[in-house]
Amino acid sequence: MKLVILDREGVINRAVQGYVLGPEQFEPLPGSLEAIARLHHAGYRVAVATNQAPLSRGLFDMAMLNTIHQRMCRLVEAVGGRIDAIAICPHSPEQDCNCRKPRPGMLLELIDRFGALPAQTTMIGDTPADVLAGLAAGCDTWLVRTGHGQATLDSGLLPPQVQVCNDLADAVDSLLGAEHGARPPEAVLAPPRGDSAQREGGTTHGARPPEGVLAPPWGDSAQREGGTTHGARPPEAVLAPPAAPKTP
Repeated sequence: MKLVILDREGVINRAVQGYVLGPEQFEPLPGSLEAIARLHHAGYRVAVATNQAPLSRGLFDMAMLNTIHQRMCRLVEAVGGRIDAIAICPHSPEQDCNCRKPRPGMLLELIDRFGALPAQTTMIGDTPADVLAGLAAGCDTWLVRTGHGQATLDSGLLPPQVQVCNDLADAVDSLLGAEHGARPPEAVLAPPRGDSAQREGGTTHGARPPEGVLAPPWGDSAQREGGTTHGARPPEAVLAPPAAPKTP
């Protein structure tokens, strides 16, 4: 099973100030939709793992998030691609859950869902949290310069095993090229993150994921409200369990 897990903001769509709170704010980055389509046609399963603290903060509800994701999936399908699953963490950082990146819970849930191997799974993101989650899950981890990627690279703290590409299209070029014997992009050599990364919520390899609650596929009502075109089955949402209340 070939699985690629993508962050959303800064990788698929443009990052905005604050949060993407409605479908009209979802603006794909140039070439990102076509890159997903190329992965799909090359036999990869494509999943998205996204932190969505606005849910717990009451800035929007699950219905609105589904509407945003329906727009994303329709745009991908319009160029011949498919997103097979979307994992979300609804918690804020203060809730200290195990699924919010930089912890690897969402990624491990997706890997388990598809029966993939971590070492044969690729994680592509733009933030330190994406990088830490990918490495903690044991994935082949890539950074794109779009979104917050250049700032992440400029920090000088990128682990040496992380590969760097200009954007998602460039990453897919390299990933598919490596399958056909082309040389992959060189990793950027930099000192490891060290203890500070762990204090920010990083986990070690082999950390056990939370037992996520898998939501059922979007129902007929969601499809009537703008589901995917051509009768394609929309991706299943993967909902993380609520964060456990902290003991006083």
